[in-house]
Amino acid sequence: LRAEHLLDIERTDDALKLLQQAIAADPTHVDALCTTARAYLRKGETDDALRAAETALSQDPASGYAAYLRAAVLLTAGSPFALPAAELAVRLDPEFWPSYGTLAGALVKNGYPAQALEIAKQGVALAPHEAAAHTMLGGIADDARQRKLAESAYREALRLKPDYTAARVGLAALQFDRWRVRTAAAELTAAAADDPVAAAAAGGLRTLITFGM
Repeated sequence: LRAEHLLDIERTDDALKLLQQAIAADPTHVDALCTTARAYLRKGETDDALRAAETALSQDPASGYAAYLRAAVLLTAGSPFALPAAELAVRLDPEFWPSYGTLAGALVKNGYPAQALEIAKQGVALAPHEAAAHTMLGGIADDARQRKLAESAYREALRLKPDYTAARVGLAALQFDRWRVRTAAAELTAAAADDPVAAAAAGGLRTLITFGM
């Protein structure tokens, strides 16, 4: 879909226009529905994102990706249904590492940090060369108050992808927590140099990474 490319270059509204046309022509188009869910989630419009993800899942109940998107939207919205939704996503596609990040995030929100860490590690084991996977582990470890593990994960992400803004922002947040203000400022400056828009959007705080949202 050309809409995927438009999302990748941050033209979300243009992507949505194309997607709406595709869905009008074929309301059962699962790929278009999933991409629509992604687009609305990017915009923070969780109601519309959830509607698209649930429609996609109803059209293809075996789609692990549609189930993942539904879980990611529910987690973002703070829904108590995020945990069972994330468990379903992992069951449907146990090889898709981002679902493990969503499940780990839901476990943390429900007060199970130790389980969350184990799930996050399983996600990284599926994608050891993905900077985003290590960044996901860093975020979960930070939430679980495992700061050494969080720092190690963020640094591994940066080893794999030195210009990865999300990992730099996460590392900066850790340094601020430790009152290492100069180090944190250096990380944020580097993040801004790599990707000023993303660094500004992060506001100096870690963002939850769930597969290229």
